[in-house]
This record gives sequence, C-alpha cells and structure tokens, in this order.
Amino acid sequence: MKLRAALFTLVVAVAVSAVAGTGCGLGDFPAISTVTSVRILASRADEPYAKPGDTVHVDVLAVDGRSVKTTPMHVYWLPFACENPPEDLYYLCFEQLLGGADAGTSTTTSSLPTFLQPGHDLTPFLVEGPSYAVQIPQDIISSHVAMSSGMENYGLTILFNVACAGHLEVLAQTALASEQQIPLGCFDENENQLDATQYVIGYTRIFSYTDRTNQNPVIDHMTFQGATVDLVEGVTTATCGDSTQSDCPALSVDTSVPMSSWEVDPASLDENGQPRHEEIWVDYYATGGGGFDDDARLLYDADRGLITDSANKFYAAPSAGQGALYAVVHDSRDGANWVSFPVVAH
Repeated sequence: MKLRAALFTLVVAVAVSAVAGTGCGLGDFPAISTVTSVRILASRADEPYAKPGDTVHVDVLAVDGRSVKTTPMHVYWLPFACENPPEDLYYLCFEQLLGGADAGTSTTTSSLPTFLQPGHDLTPFLVEGPSYAVQIPQDIISSHVAMSSGMENYGLTILFNVACAGHLEVLAQTALASEQQIPLGCFDENENQLDATQYVIGYTRIFSYTDRTNQNPVIDHMTFQGATVDLVEGVTTATCGDSTQSDCPALSVDTSVPMSSWEVDPASLDENGQPRHEEIWVDYYATGGGGFDDDARLLYDADRGLITDSANKFYAAPSAGQGALYAVVHDSRDGANWVSFPVVAH
C-alpha cells in the first residue's frame, strides 16, 4: 500500500461511519433515512471504474440535518490517495511506514511532525469543499496483491471525506477505543471534542481494471404523488401531527432511472455462465422531520430488470417548516448519483 502524501501516515487502523444503508423503516426509532445530524449520504466518482493514469473527479453529498446549527458544517478531504490497502480493507489505509520503520511497526504520535501532534488544527493541510480530484497511478493494477487465485487483476484507490461542525485534530493514542477507530476527531473552538451528531467520515472507492468500465446511473426524474417533481420548486405537503408517523397519510415518491443505466456486470455470471446485469437501488433521506416507509427501494433486479412497483411512501413532517428529500441511486459496482428537492410542510 502506498500513500501519495505524508499527511496522516499513522500506524493506526481506522473505522469509518457508514454513509449509506438500509433499515427497517418507520417505527419507534429513527430510520437511517431520517437526517437529524451532520451526515455524509453518498459520494460518486465520475469514473467508478478508472483506467491507470486517469484523473478522477469525486463529489460528496454531505447534509447538515441539525435543528440547531451553532457552528457551520465543513466538508474536508484528507489529501492523500490510499492505494491497494491490504485485503482491500479501508480501515488499514493508515497503516504506513514512518521514518523508515518497517510496515506494521508500532509508532507513537511523538515521532510525527509537530502539525500532526494531538491538539493542532489540521485545517490548513486539508482540502475543503464538496469535490476532489485524484490521478490514478499507472501501476495501480500491477501493484495490487490478488485476493484469490483466478480473480481478474484490478486496483483500488480509496479517498476519505469528512463532514465536521468544527475542525479536525489527530487523536492521542490513549483516546482510541480500538485499533480500528479513526485516529482523527472533530473539535470546537474551545477544544471540546464533538460527538457523532456533528462529525462523520466517509470513503470513496475507485476500482481500476484493464478492460472493464462502469457509468454512474442516470436519474431521469422524480415523481411525487404521481406527478413529475420540479427539483427547484420542490413539493408542498400538509403537516401530520400524529404521535406515530406511520399513522400519517402515505405520500408516494418514486425515482426513474432509464434502462440504459442497467449495465451488464461481467463479473456476475448466471448458472449458464452468461453475464448478468447490475442491481440498481435508491436510498432515500429526508431533513425537516419527514420520513419514509423504507430507507431503500430496488429499481432494477440483476435478472428481472425494471421493478415496476418501486415507489416508496413518504410521511410529512409533524410541524410546519421546510426540509428536503434526497434520492441517492446506487448500482452494485460502486456507481452512484443523486438528486434532491425542497419539501415544505404547512
């Protein structure tokens, strides 16, 4: 594994909060789709499968769902590319040589440069903003250690993105609960470490193959109650004050992805040895108090194709105000795309 910059070459593994997933829907506990904190919902590379030498542009979707925003949320990128970590495990991206030490040798933060010592604001050394560009090394495929015999050669590049309502600092070794914990923390101006409602770190994977390609899925349009949504104007709903959100009227929301986005996946073969297609699904998120019956809905099955009953149920916020609805579409080969629109409850 190689890091193209010296920053954060810590001999510590990381644990990264999940940026997307599915849940059990509405109930007594908030669903994954209900955004009430600082969150990273998704990231996308303009080339999910990139060729060696290509420059890849990556975007991140970070959302501040806090009801009280005492300090603004910032989006940062750690300015290095993690290449081919052992066993493709993202949390091993911070295990790296320090000062000529052998890989795997324990190194304390006392051997790090001053600006990487705990208690120092890392902002000057980070890249701020929702986008980042990285050049894929020419040897990304040839330098990758095969996971198993017979597997097609590939390379893996990983980038880390952060949403933080403060600034980042390196954590002292004594502050790490386990070897897989991220060695960074988010702090306010008074050096108080912020909790998970105000800090999250995500990662973006970029695979490289000699011949394979993959395109991000296209979102043709959104529908709400059967009508196409103007993504700028959004939609208006009545509030729902019921104590249990699932007792509120269910409003239909759906995401339209064209058949052209349902690409063949050469790595997935059916029982006859023929390539199958990707799976495509959509994750839903809402701010402002709205919620969904399901956190995710399947749009294209690998074998059956288009799912005709993919509509989700949206439930309005219990009080008046403006929120937003986010639809994040994924394919099963790390492609992603998203749209959002305002939702006003009155």
